[in-house]
Amino acid sequence: MDLHPTFDDAQAQREAAACAPFTCDEAIVQPVWWRLARRAEALGRRVPQLETMHDPQLRIVAEGCTIRPAYAENGRYIFALPKGVTAVRLASRAGAPTDARPWLEDRRRLGVYVERILVRSANDMQQLPLDDPGLAQGWWDVERSGIGQRRWTDGDALLSLPASAGPTILEIQASASGMIYVTSADPARRAA
Repeated sequence: MDLHPTFDDAQAQREAAACAPFTCDEAIVQPVWWRLARRAEALGRRVPQLETMHDPQLRIVAEGCTIRPAYAENGRYIFALPKGVTAVRLASRAGAPTDARPWLEDRRRLGVYVERILVRSANDMQQLPLDDPGLAQGWWDVERSGIGQRRWTDGDALLSLPASAGPTILEIQASASGMIYVTSADPARRAA
C-alpha cells in the first residue's frame, strides 16, 4: 500500500503493459485454457476433474432450523415459515465461477441469483425490494438489466421479514443463472 497507494488505474495499466491484446472474454480465453491444459497433460500433468452440479439446493434457515421448500420448480421456491419469524437466512450451494471454469476471472463467492422476494400472510402480500439497504449481509450489489433488478447471494444471506401475526409464506424467484457449483475437490487441484 505504501509503494502503490492508489489502484484506480490498475486495469488500464495492466492492459497497457500486456505483451498481447488483453481479454477476459470467455469465448476467447476458454479455448486457450484448454490448449494449455492438453499441453500440460502431454507433459505428464494431470488435468483436474471436478464433480459439479447446477442445483443450488436453496433452503431457509429460521431460528436455527433448516426449512426445505414446499415447492420448487422453474426457479420458484416457496417456503412455509413458522409463526413469528422475522428474519431468515437464504442458504444455498456457493462458489466462485472460476472454481468450475478456471478461464473465468470472477472470484466472487456466488450462491443464487434472486429476482423477486414475496412475503404472504393471511391478509397481506408484500414484495420486498431487492435494492433495500437492509439486504446487506450475504448479498452482492444489485445488478440491473433494463427495468429489472437481480441480486446474487453469497450462499448465506440474511433476509429480514415484515412482522406477521400468523404463519407466513415466503416465495423466492431465483436461479443459478448458469452457475456451476463444485461438489468435490480434485486432490490434484488442491495441490496446485
